[in-house]
Amino acid sequence: MTIILLFANNLIHWLRSPDFVRPDPGPDPYPYLYVLRVTEAVSVVLFLYIGNHVLLQPWIKNGYPSLDGKMFIGGFFASTLDILFAIFNPTWAMNAYRFSYGSWANPIPGWPSPGAHKIPWGLLWCLPAYIWLGVGAAIFGCEIFNLLRRKFPRMDTMTMYIVG
Repeated sequence: MTIILLFANNLIHWLRSPDFVRPDPGPDPYPYLYVLRVTEAVSVVLFLYIGNHVLLQPWIKNGYPSLDGKMFIGGFFASTLDILFAIFNPTWAMNAYRFSYGSWANPIPGWPSPGAHKIPWGLLWCLPAYIWLGVGAAIFGCEIFNLLRRKFPRMDTMTMYIVG
């Protein structure tokens, strides 16, 4: 419940603050803009696909989310902690070229790093990546394990981790 309250606090204060502006990427050109746009598009498509597959459809069918759907919800709210990477050093400067409106660092209680609200957090990349790198990877890994179990029924779990 605490993470949901922190997410709500961060989002509400960020959206209402003067910090909710597109960051200036500066005068230097960024030659890989097409890679950023493709990454954003793929991330959003995967986010929507996984959300439909593990959250919406099971919830409509059964009246409650699947375990993967609960992981989807958890990853969604846990993404508010992603800005912790900026406590010491900003590492994602190319996000200024992405669809970005700074970050919600200032509303986090006790935030120690001044100016972190200017960090360009990629809205169409970072949040969806929490889902497709977390939930999507778990689903993919389970499929690999199921395939190995069918092909090699005597293989133990530790060997599957090594092979998979």
